[in-house]
Amino acid sequence: MKKSLLAGGLSAALILGCAGATWADDAASQSQLERRQADAAPGLRRAVADAAGYQLTDIDARVSAHVVTITVVNGRLNTARNNERKDEASVISAAVARAIAAKPEFSDIMMIHVDYVKRQGNHDDVIQGFDFNKNPAGGFSAHVT
Repeated sequence: MKKSLLAGGLSAALILGCAGATWADDAASQSQLERRQADAAPGLRRAVADAAGYQLTDIDARVSAHVVTITVVNGRLNTARNNERKDEASVISAAVARAIAAKPEFSDIMMIHVDYVKRQGNHDDVIQGFDFNKNPAGGFSAHVT
């Protein structure tokens, strides 16, 4: 009986020890991935600014595990019609898609989100937002409801 308890305890310790190392490795690789994504944000801002004709100061870019969020701050289309913003958001999404294509740190991105905001101080009022979901071909298509 004591031998089987000892063997079981050793097996459990071995399994838990291996699981802990795997979790730590996953956390380290996730941290590295997030750092590479954050390092790429200025390039995304530049790609969007160039494609849509904005200054860098007009564009914010954030990357999370599965979503790239582009924010157009106090943009010229804040007072335009919805369709005009939708057309420009499509241009922005295409620019982001080109910028992240074939980069391993962006392989899990499933959505590009574009927000138009009116910023006053530290407060943003969202004018309109658009989602572009990854399609089976690997491109991004406008979400339609």
